[in-house]
Amino acid sequence: MGAQLDEVEREISVGDLVAVFGRTLSTEGETKRHTSLARVLYVGMNDIIVREDCVSGRIFNVSKTRCVTILEEGIDPAAGLLIPQIGDLVACMSDRFSKEKTQTGILIEIIDVPARYIMATIIQGDTTETCSFNDLIVLSRNT
Repeated sequence: MGAQLDEVEREISVGDLVAVFGRTLSTEGETKRHTSLARVLYVGMNDIIVREDCVSGRIFNVSKTRCVTILEEGIDPAAGLLIPQIGDLVACMSDRFSKEKTQTGILIEIIDVPARYIMATIIQGDTTETCSFNDLIVLSRNT
């Protein structure tokens, strides 16, 4: 474990963005994993002091071995989404009332009624489904 810690020590520096991992333990063992983003404020031998990367920004101490550095170089925070077009193969995933629904198919209709959400109709085989246009991602362009 010493070699692993030495490797981690070289990777984490003040100002780095890190993913911090946690878990929920119960009588059944590990039941859930948790992740928070944080900015490194101070680096110690085995531990670091970080500030949660959110509005409230709580400061806390954490072991380096629970963290992974996120490289920000080359990331364009202004990059937009690829806008789906009629005929594209698309996927839509929504979460309503803690129930996930996934749909995949060909985009056949865009419904833009003023003062309403933009909706999309996709077809897969003989089945058509309607979903929010903003929930779509393009899997393949119709060429």
